[in-house]
Amino acid sequence: MRQAKCFICQNLCLYLAGQDTFCDTYMRLHEAEDSLMIEAEAFGECHLKCLINSPWGEYWSRGIFRHLVSDRNYPVIGEIEGITILRNARTRMTFLLRENGWTTAIPDQHLRERVAVNNGFYLPVKQVFEVILPDKPDLVQEVREGLSNKKAYPLPKLIDKLGLQPYLFYPDAVQSGLLHFREANVPPEAISTHAEYNEFLPTRVVEFILAKIDIRPTILNLNNPS
Repeated sequence: MRQAKCFICQNLCLYLAGQDTFCDTYMRLHEAEDSLMIEAEAFGECHLKCLINSPWGEYWSRGIFRHLVSDRNYPVIGEIEGITILRNARTRMTFLLRENGWTTAIPDQHLRERVAVNNGFYLPVKQVFEVILPDKPDLVQEVREGLSNKKAYPLPKLIDKLGLQPYLFYPDAVQSGLLHFREANVPPEAISTHAEYNEFLPTRVVEFILAKIDIRPTILNLNNPS
């Protein structure tokens, strides 16, 4: 376990769906600009809000697109409002990408569980959430005590205490988020929980995706696993 920091602002990166991303060097462009990216150490975890306002958003947008299309052979299924949409039918995952570097990956299950809100939909997210805070022992203790007896700790409270509210792309999407107790063997300066929160997508984008793909769950034939 290591402390993840945004390569642009150098603040903690919690890797929340719809808020953060990971720009891995295997998605580089394979062009002359790659050497500038390596020299600037412009790769790794980052806040989406930082990325799109940085000189590296357009570079990583092209790099991610190249990787998804050329390396993984994912087809482009459409474009809407400046968002290119790609699809992995096998894993039932839809990828969204803007030219400014904004990107996200949406499992079909999240689309099935969508909840309508003002101007869009909340897509429920459940994930293992881990963060290491060696310089904040009091906060680690507070969260652990809040999770004792299998109670929940508010995700927005942790975000505020870490000073990360300004780096959220869609702040409202995490306002009802909760961290739940998780049995895990982690260092004393770390937190390991189950997180529940929402990712936001605009109405027109969701409706466009739903018109392009079938998100109904696949029924497996258990008598013929092949």
